[in-house]
Amino acid sequence: MNFQKILLTLLIYTTPIISLAYVFVGARLFKQKENGPTNSFSYLMFASAVYAMGYFLELNCVDYNTFILVRNFEFLGIMFIPAFAILFIADITKTNVQIGIKALLMAISGALWIVFLTDPVHHWIYQSIKLLPLNGFGVAYSTKACGYYFILAYYTAVLLFAMIAFPKAWRKSKTVSSKKSYRFLFITFQLPWVVLLFIAS
Repeated sequence: MNFQKILLTLLIYTTPIISLAYVFVGARLFKQKENGPTNSFSYLMFASAVYAMGYFLELNCVDYNTFILVRNFEFLGIMFIPAFAILFIADITKTNVQIGIKALLMAISGALWIVFLTDPVHHWIYQSIKLLPLNGFGVAYSTKACGYYFILAYYTAVLLFAMIAFPKAWRKSKTVSSKKSYRFLFITFQLPWVVLLFIAS
């Protein structure tokens, strides 16, 4: 019995559950509208749910055309996660973000998604991409282009913003509980650096 394969399969098939959890949390918070007319954390949860479900569907693709359609859906979440993450950090640290900056973040995410949709023609993000079977799952093998590293830079901007905003909010905080919360969030937002560096290498 291959326990490694069983564990991998188990992890992959928990992805839809994680996606549903994101949707549930996002919907609950969206109804509360804690931050006025919008709730950036809700949108962050929805974008994460799209990415998680898209990734699950991608791993279960056997047809290349279906694979491309699924990745288009998956990257809708991937492209908007940085924008909503920045707005969430700004909300929780009470950092004022002008409407123009919010519009710019949405425009960057939307533009990157459109670039991804046209990638099979222009190859700005991937020079080439193939779908290959591995242990019963479809795995993408790709050669990255310059646009891919722009996406990584977008995610890097989120982590850099977190490194600035959370310590600033921690210094301004007047209660022990809020200081602990900001410290926890700061540490949490440093963990993705490992993943980012691994992907970039």
